[in-house]
Amino acid sequence: MRLDSDIHALYNESVSQFIGFATSRGAKLVSSGTVENETQEQLTGAINRMVDRASLRRAGQVKGIAQKKCWGRLADLLKRITVLPLESNVESVKSFYEGLLGNEATRPKLEALRNWRRNRGDKRAGLMPEESDMKILSEAVAVKRDGDTLFLVSNDRHFCEFGQEIERAFDVRLLPVQNLNQFMIEHERGN
Repeated sequence: MRLDSDIHALYNESVSQFIGFATSRGAKLVSSGTVENETQEQLTGAINRMVDRASLRRAGQVKGIAQKKCWGRLADLLKRITVLPLESNVESVKSFYEGLLGNEATRPKLEALRNWRRNRGDKRAGLMPEESDMKILSEAVAVKRDGDTLFLVSNDRHFCEFGQEIERAFDVRLLPVQNLNQFMIEHERGN
């Protein structure tokens, strides 16, 4: 079986290593119920797609076992992170993405993301990110304090494609999951 992005999403060792790396250096790691719920939904979808592709006779049983194992790993990771109940202003994030839609330099990226999502079977995909994605970014903005460096660790394309724009608009630095190992190497050396 080919390891694709869905399987990597089930449990990403880089994220686990990053949590240990950051906590050992005194970094405060926070998350939200929105992130937790979104992660569980992503895990469920990935498990279902993986098991369905394998055409297993006991698909329901395998899905249950895989979900239990993945959610257990997620719970272990979340024990090492503070999960905050956050109130946020989604409107500022909506306005941000609406501004990207109106910008001739960034609109093509949003169109490409919509097309990519539709090619993956999301028939409802539009030009704007999903409501949960906008809520996650607004929660990151809400937890940000002046003078602090806040990293948003994500592999969501609506964040990764617009990392510089997000940093300029909200002073939140995007750290794509695929860059975690490089980030740890650079900061291990003190760069």
